[in-house]
Amino acid sequence: MRASICRSGGSVSLRAGACPLPDRPPTLGGRPGAWGRGTGTIKRRGRMTEFVGVMWLNVIALLLLGFFAGVGALRGALASGMSLLSLAVAYGTGIWAAPAYGDRVAEAVGAPSWLGFPLAGSLGFLGALIAMGILSRVLRRREKRRRRGLPRAPGDRFIGGVFGMVRGSLVVLLLSYLALWIDALGSTGTVEGLPELGDSVAADVAAAVVEAGVAVAIGQEAGSAGRALARMLSRPADSIQGLQNLMAHPGIEELRADRAFWTYVEVGAVEVAMNQTSFLRIVHDESLRGNMAALGLVSSESAADPQRFRAEVGDVLREVAPRIKGLRDDPAIQALMEDPEVVALVNSGDHLALMSHPRFLAVVSRILENDGS
Repeated sequence: MRASICRSGGSVSLRAGACPLPDRPPTLGGRPGAWGRGTGTIKRRGRMTEFVGVMWLNVIALLLLGFFAGVGALRGALASGMSLLSLAVAYGTGIWAAPAYGDRVAEAVGAPSWLGFPLAGSLGFLGALIAMGILSRVLRRREKRRRRGLPRAPGDRFIGGVFGMVRGSLVVLLLSYLALWIDALGSTGTVEGLPELGDSVAADVAAAVVEAGVAVAIGQEAGSAGRALARMLSRPADSIQGLQNLMAHPGIEELRADRAFWTYVEVGAVEVAMNQTSFLRIVHDESLRGNMAALGLVSSESAADPQRFRAEVGDVLREVAPRIKGLRDDPAIQALMEDPEVVALVNSGDHLALMSHPRFLAVVSRILENDGS
């Protein structure tokens, strides 16, 4: 039998046969080596499963980009360029039609005014896409007659491939944005069994594009409300989870329960309200200011400077003070808060279900209509 020289700890021994496997994995510089994370077992299968689970959106994005680039090269520059132009015109028409005809569409179908915005945008998008499709078909027929069956030139295929990749990028952006909302449904427990999005380059790019686009569309005059809306629409899972954590923070709970603070705000004594102990604790809580900045509720400068945070929140309180008093005196709000279903949703922290509740939507729609009038 073959003998082996085995090392265990600081001793060396001569054993018959092969040496036994070590109880713990070998390490390099204090880090786990190829054996796993300190378990003594090889975890290649688990790691591969985790890798695939995290990278699935990136893999799909690469496959789609390659597919659209290949199709664009086969179709040529004209067909691929017209497809790309059709998408651009359709999106532009939808963005223009939403604010221009939102109220008319809502009135025509008997829907709330806030619902007319996406309806008008969708109708404008579909109408422009159909019109551009007809134009593209006419131009492609003319090109086919002009080529007379000759093969496409390499330059034509190359430009077609570039146009196809750009078109694929738009599709990937839409898919990635949809994945962000699917991830939000899964992370909040609204839908079970959804794959975890994890770290995805495609999702990060989509979030950045959406946030920048919403910020430009809303404008800087929207202030913290526009910034928070852009953050919510671009990073729904992080925003919903962050908002839930923020509302559960002891400092926020103390401020919510401080009746004197809200009474001062209602009567317009904002400076007196901001000298309340419950508010001062928030002002000087650096981590809480950072969490609020991450949600877009305050600026990054306010997160770093307590005095700037106090001034920015004070401006918001002065603006919303009349609305707070009006909401407290509104009988519809009082009736809503006495609804057992609404109370149960508020207590459970199920914000998605609350925002889709019919009575909640009716009150929000009425408030928005009053603001616009």
